[in-house]
This record gives sequence, structure tokens and C-alpha cells, in this order.
Amino acid sequence: MNEAVIKDEIIEETHNFTFKNGEYVEVKQEEIEEKPEYLLEKEIKTEPSDVFENNNSDCFFEDVELKPKECDSRNYENATRAPDALIHRKKIYLMRNRTSDRRICRVCHMTKDISKLYQISSKGIRIVLMTGCVLRGTHSVDQAKSYIANKEGSTCYSHRKETIDKIFEHLGVRNIQEFFKCPTLVTGGLMDIVKNINPNFTKHQFNHAFKLLYVRKPKVSSSL
Repeated sequence: MNEAVIKDEIIEETHNFTFKNGEYVEVKQEEIEEKPEYLLEKEIKTEPSDVFENNNSDCFFEDVELKPKECDSRNYENATRAPDALIHRKKIYLMRNRTSDRRICRVCHMTKDISKLYQISSKGIRIVLMTGCVLRGTHSVDQAKSYIANKEGSTCYSHRKETIDKIFEHLGVRNIQEFFKCPTLVTGGLMDIVKNINPNFTKHQFNHAFKLLYVRKPKVSSSL
């Protein structure tokens, strides 16, 4: 519409003359070049309005309908693998921790939880423990010596009880008080085994080590 107005203003400033009725008469350019009304309306009309007027709403939505975005197969595969990888790492972590919480018993050579084992750092206690094993027949004297020489003394609490019970049985006593009251004649056979394991180990040392083994309470429930 602005273009049409500007045209009219420019045309009005241009003047032409024609000879009419015996004289020159001024004729405006707009009268000469005036365009039919339907042509002006056609120029003024804008193309976008024609487009929208000729299209219905259904066609419009069909043209701009959004298609669902296809999922990237690689990203989907990585997303599904991520939880599996975390589960696998967790299993490995738990297995390592479980392994670190277990030790090999140096008496029965079986892997046990730490809660069922205890470290025997005292050589005297290891001698007492092996004396009970020799009495039970589970170890020879040479095996007893090998165990005593090994500084890694992880041992099941069950072997502690087995040794105490076997020594009580061998001496014919029922408790720790009776053990200390045993005469040398009764303990002589027991000390023979001890001397075979370690010739320098005395009866006094044996009694003291036996007491330490007896009062060492297990981490798990026991009758002692």
C-alpha cells in the first residue's frame, strides 16, 4: 500500500500539456498513466496472504508435522551396558573384599573367615597347640615343628578348643584348676611330646602358655 501512495505522489509532480479546443491544457500524468483499480489491488496484495488463504488448516499441520526422532542405536547400547558394567564392578569389589576377609588356617589348611581365626604370635602357644595336635594324631612331630617355625600363625578357634579338651583328657582333669595341680609324674608323658617338638621348652613355660591359650576367648561362641 505504501508503494502505491509513493507512486501517486511522484506522478503528481510531473506535468504534461495537450492541445485541446484551440489551447494548451495541462494534463496530469496520473490521468494518463492511471491504472485500473483491479491492477492496483493486485499489486497491493501480498503473496503470503494468498498462500494462507488457499491452504486449509489440515494441510498446514500435515506439512509441519514433526516426526519422532530416531534413537541412536549406539547410545542406546551404551546406556544399557552401563548398569551391567557397574554391577560387574560391584561383584569384583565384593569378591576382593570377601577374599581379603578370609585367611588360611595353618593347622587344617582351610580358608576361613577372619572371625573364626586368630593370630598366634607366641611361639609357646604354638607349641601347646601342636602338642594337642600330636596327641590327636592329626600332626606328626615334624609337621608340628614346621607349624611352629612359621610366623604366620592364623589358626581356627576350633583347634584351640580341640587342644584344650585333648590335653585335659590326656591328663585326666576337668578344668584349668585341676590342670595346675597335676603332679609331675602325671604330666611326664605330656612333656615327652613337648620335648620332641622343642627340647628347650620347660614345664613352667608349657603351663604358662597353656593358660594363655585357655583364657584367649574366641570371637565366636564357644563352650570355653
